[in-house]
Amino acid sequence: MEDKKKLAHKLKNSLKDTLYIVFPPVMSKLALEASKAKPDLDELVQIISLDPALSAAILSLANSPFYSLSQKVTDIKRAAVVLGAKEILKIAISITFQRNLSTKLEKCYNLKYNTWSQIVWGASASELLAKKVCPEKAEMVYLCSLLKDLSLLLICCLKDERADIFKKLQPENKQNIISLHGNQLKLEENEWGITHPELTLALLDAWGFPAENCQGIGKHHDIENLHNYSPCDQAIILGTYWAEAEFAHRDFEALFQLKQWAKKIFHIDAQEFEALRAQNTDRFKALCQTLGIRETENGIKLYELPVQRIQDFYFMAQEIGQSSASLEKVVKTVAKHLYWTWNLSNFYLALRSPLTRYYHLNRYQRKEGVQALGKYASFEQIPISGKLLPLSSGSLHIGGLWIDKKELSHDLLEELNLYSDFLARHYKVYYYRQLGIESKAKAIDLLPVGIAQLNLNGEILQLNRKLKEILGVNTHIQGTFFWNLMSQTHKLPPDPLWLDFLEGKSKYYSKLFCSFEPTSKQKEPCWHIAAHKVKIEKVEQIMVVVQDISDITSLEADIVRQREFLHGVIESMQDLVLTVDKQGQILFATPKYAAPHLKGKNLFTIATPAPVIAPIWGPSILDQQDMPIEATIPLGNTLKTLELIITKLSGPTPQYLIVGRDLTTIRRLEQKIKMQATFDYLTKIFNRHQLKLFLKREVSRAKRTGKGLGLIFFDLDKFKTYNDRFGHQEGDRALAKLGRILRQNSRQGMDFPCRYGGDEFVLLASEVDKDNLEALAERIKESFDQIFKGQLTLSIGLAMLKEGEDANNLLYKADLASYRAKSSGGKKIIWAEDV
Repeated sequence: MEDKKKLAHKLKNSLKDTLYIVFPPVMSKLALEASKAKPDLDELVQIISLDPALSAAILSLANSPFYSLSQKVTDIKRAAVVLGAKEILKIAISITFQRNLSTKLEKCYNLKYNTWSQIVWGASASELLAKKVCPEKAEMVYLCSLLKDLSLLLICCLKDERADIFKKLQPENKQNIISLHGNQLKLEENEWGITHPELTLALLDAWGFPAENCQGIGKHHDIENLHNYSPCDQAIILGTYWAEAEFAHRDFEALFQLKQWAKKIFHIDAQEFEALRAQNTDRFKALCQTLGIRETENGIKLYELPVQRIQDFYFMAQEIGQSSASLEKVVKTVAKHLYWTWNLSNFYLALRSPLTRYYHLNRYQRKEGVQALGKYASFEQIPISGKLLPLSSGSLHIGGLWIDKKELSHDLLEELNLYSDFLARHYKVYYYRQLGIESKAKAIDLLPVGIAQLNLNGEILQLNRKLKEILGVNTHIQGTFFWNLMSQTHKLPPDPLWLDFLEGKSKYYSKLFCSFEPTSKQKEPCWHIAAHKVKIEKVEQIMVVVQDISDITSLEADIVRQREFLHGVIESMQDLVLTVDKQGQILFATPKYAAPHLKGKNLFTIATPAPVIAPIWGPSILDQQDMPIEATIPLGNTLKTLELIITKLSGPTPQYLIVGRDLTTIRRLEQKIKMQATFDYLTKIFNRHQLKLFLKREVSRAKRTGKGLGLIFFDLDKFKTYNDRFGHQEGDRALAKLGRILRQNSRQGMDFPCRYGGDEFVLLASEVDKDNLEALAERIKESFDQIFKGQLTLSIGLAMLKEGEDANNLLYKADLASYRAKSSGGKKIIWAEDV
């Protein structure tokens, strides 16, 4: 606990130092004025006049159409009189805040439009909401909302390399650094000993903001407990949520929820909410123009569309997701939406079929209606030009919508983009429902005969588990010729009748392939192969059934042998097979598990659900067969985690078939993946995360045992030049070779080679003295120089753990020594004590 307090204190001090580096003195003076109930007009004008650029920006915004002044104002004094001291103060702080941070953060983070737009929108929205419930504090609410993420932005400015521990909380590919992600606040508390809202409050206090004016900052992400806060704090929380919905997540459902909260908490009805949103849009655009924030050209600008309009599109597209109709009817539904909503009377629509995977191209014309034009195996084959709105959801490419460019205005394009987004999302639901993964595929897999779906060339599109068993394959074989596989596996001869069937000379194919040669012990299979052509969504394909009928001699024998066959299949299965009644009483279990472990017992008594958040565990789940359920079941002396697939059996008495797939191998694979996460994939040495763990452990052990602990920090010289000359692949090979040298010169369990990042490496050596550590560094340097002959060299920093130092001190000293070696020409070994 004490360490976290020290860390939080250190971070506060670092950020306060950064605060005064990033912002000019005018910012602290403005902040001081903002803390006053009645800002001094003359003092405010004098402060702003110190910065000519700031004065010009304020006058530009004051004369913008948003304020609609009757006469142009040409000096700050006049602007302050016309707009009021608080409004001018708010504008001044906004401009100073954005411009200085954008300049300082340029090298740290590429602050895209989304970050600043979210800040500006959230502040403006919070103020508008506050004017409804606490108008006397509305300007202060604006400033608190504007500055609420100051700490996160300043953390990006920290030059201290120890700040890496802070920056790692932000995902590398995250351009918007202020949106809350995952369990960020908990991570901040664990890593920093303090959260970013608490840090922001500390920074504002350093500026002179009274704490009582900014309490909403501390809880600005707590949307779940919105009802528990004061009206002004509610305005800040809801403004934050609003900005994230509009810009960070494009969360349509969040916008609908926001509309309901505005009505319930602020008594803002739907019409007033739309007006409020339109007003905020105007303010937002005016501020963006003054602050130099350029709107993105691509993507949907939600704020330009009324929420009611967005909601209409959402529910229109939802009609597709809830549909169970044919693909042809889905196309007609989309055509109806496009015509009746936007009066589009000429367009092309291609949708991917969930059953054949073909893209079905259709054209809509008002007089002719929907016309089917053809089916295409790949989207690129579709010969349509014009404005394309692609339809994709996640990794699933669904199709596309083509519209004549002459019909597209900017507003129409915005609305169609939004509708296309909704259409793709909901069609994905329809697609997978029709695909029938959870029902039809499982039923086909349970059949004791082989079944395959082929195209007209005889290539496999999909097949069931039994046919995979017959063919002796367990890998991806889609696209392979069915007859070739049967010939390779069971030595079937070429059959001209099969070729005739493929060429369309016959409608059906049916033939026996039996061996009449005597065998010593085991009967040879007798294969019956039957095939016929079917149309799936008007695309002709082939269904094949493969069955071994070697045991069939008579009807009676067939019944007995079929029973024995099924028992043999179940007995040989690695999966657990059960039948239960409607209460979960086990009626049958795979023989090797039956007695005394399972048969006669209640499944819901002896087994427990595996997930942390378990479903309702009881007989009611038997009729909820949407998805597999993980459960832990005692089998003999062991507990096994199984994936249970439930199927209702036909018959007068309700019974259920349950197949349990052993997940042990999958769990083992997960463990392997966790192990792989320990090492750097390129150099095969430990990664930076492991270095942190090793440092903590070895520093503690060194202090306990009194034995020496040293650290060598390596930085490659001329690596960029090497990359540019020989290419990045050679650069990667060079890093891998250094990793191998470090491994070869490390004592197992005592030395820990790690890749620190990029072309920086670390070797942590336990139970060493200063001479040993330097000798080890010389040995590694010599091995490296022999390989690269001066094309690459090493700048090496050495440090020994001293009394009273911690892991961070040790790493920092060695890093600094390496930096000094590099800055003095490289190809050197320097001790931290010599720096």
